[in-house]
Order: sequence, then structure tokens, then C-alpha cells
Amino acid sequence: MKNSRYRGRAGYRNQRGRRYLREVSSLIGLFTSASCAVLLAPIFHRYLDIEKTLALSNNNDNYDGIMSLSENSKNEILWWIKNVARNEGKSISFGTPTENFISIGNFKSQDVNFKIATLLALTTAQRAQTLTKLNLNYMDTSSKTVVFTMNCLQKTDRTGRINQNITLDAYKKKELCPVYTLKYYLKATKKLRKDDYLLVSFRTWRKISTSTLARWLKIVLTSSGIDLTKFQAHSFRGASTSAAFSAGITLDTIMKTANWKSAKTFKKFYLREVEAKGGVKTCKKKFINAVLSV
Repeated sequence: MKNSRYRGRAGYRNQRGRRYLREVSSLIGLFTSASCAVLLAPIFHRYLDIEKTLALSNNNDNYDGIMSLSENSKNEILWWIKNVARNEGKSISFGTPTENFISIGNFKSQDVNFKIATLLALTTAQRAQTLTKLNLNYMDTSSKTVVFTMNCLQKTDRTGRINQNITLDAYKKKELCPVYTLKYYLKATKKLRKDDYLLVSFRTWRKISTSTLARWLKIVLTSSGIDLTKFQAHSFRGASTSAAFSAGITLDTIMKTANWKSAKTFKKFYLREVEAKGGVKTCKKKFINAVLSV
């Protein structure tokens, strides 16, 4: 269909020696758009382009003016009619790409911010305050993990006892993998961010506050159809740890992941509903697998 379109328009314009500048300009644009796919194409509209430019100047930039086609220009149009339908176009590779590029123009920063915030909240079971303090200068990455070293005191820490490292593990499903999402997020925001903290505003590109992160998480809850009169941003912490315990993750692992000092906190606020179901058996699953497989 595209071949017939090119040949039809080119043939129509080649029938007569005098054409409107607007028609010739349109034809040149058509040739230019196809140049990347047709061998030798760039050298077969030079005369047509030069003559159009001169004619446009002589007509005071009036595209409704008339221009005459020289024999060279006619031959170029004939070349296109003969060659555009032949199977000699440049080959298109469908192999594995050597590098992937993210288009900032198509990058929906708000959605990716919400996604990375949600995955962090679920897979680390950390407070919003802690997540806003994750710093890229204290981040170590590998193919399967991302580790953040906390360089400041957290809510339950005291002088002399700094919070443990926060580790993100890769997950088998890419769309739910916090490691993949984080790397995508960093690559997409690399030229935009104005701060070394992981989570930055999609408006100012600077570090967000705890209240901003809480608002993001509530937006995710609302869009998921969850009643905000019953659940808030802090509910992610309880949901992930309860899901982990229900899946058989040991209490010790849950305590270390959520950075709780006493099991009473977990048992008092998050464990009651699980225990009411008759308890669970322990297993050796990773915390992330237990949470994301629910």
C-alpha cells in the first residue's frame, strides 16, 4: 500500500513539466521520509530539492507559485517510481538490542515514582521516614540486589546504634521486581534529579518529605479501590509483615526486616488476625518472595 502511494504521487507529479511549489515540496518530504529504508535514496532528490529552493526564492516564498521541472528532476522522480517498490531496502535487524534507551518524552514519572515507592514500602517493611532517607551515595548494586547503608539515626535508634542496612532483592517477575524498577527509575531520572536521595519529587526533582511519600502511598491505595477510612500509608508496613508471617517467614526475619526491637510491637498490632486463623508453619522463603507472591 505504501509503495503504491509513493509511486502514485510521484507519477502524478512527473506527468507535467510545471508544478505548484507546494506539490513539489510535499513530494520531497515524502522522499525524505522514506530515505532511511531505500538504498541510495539520499542522492536521488538533490536536483529536485535545489530547484525547489531556487523557485521558492523567485516566487517570494509563495508555495502557490509555479516551478518548472528540469530533466534531472524528472529523472530523479522516475528513479523513485522504479525503485521504491523493489525489495532492495535496507535490512531491519530484529536481534537482541545492545542497549536499551528510555525516552523521557514517554516517561510517566508520576507513575514510576508511585510504583517504586509502593515496592519499597512492601518489600522492606520500613517506615516512610526511613524510605525518604535512602541515599544514592550509600547504595551498592549488583544484578540481584541493591543495598542501602543508613547513615543517620531512625525513629527507634539511639546514639551508638545505627539502623541496619536495607536490602532489596530481585524478584522473578520483572513488573514486580524492586531491583529492576529502581534501576529503571534511576536511569530515567538521571538527567532530571537535583538530589542524591533516591526518592525525588516529579515536579522539583528534589528529595521528598515523609508526608509526600505518605500521600503517594495513599494515592496507590485509592487507585486500588482500598478504603482510606480503614487503611493509611502506614498500613503497607503491617500488610507486608503480616503477609510474610502468613507465608511462613520466621518472626526473627520479620523483626530484622522491619527493624523492630521487640516482638511485642508486631504481635500487638499485626499478628492477631493471623493467629486467629490457627497459626502458620515456618519456611525458608525470602521476605520479598513471601510478600509479592500473595
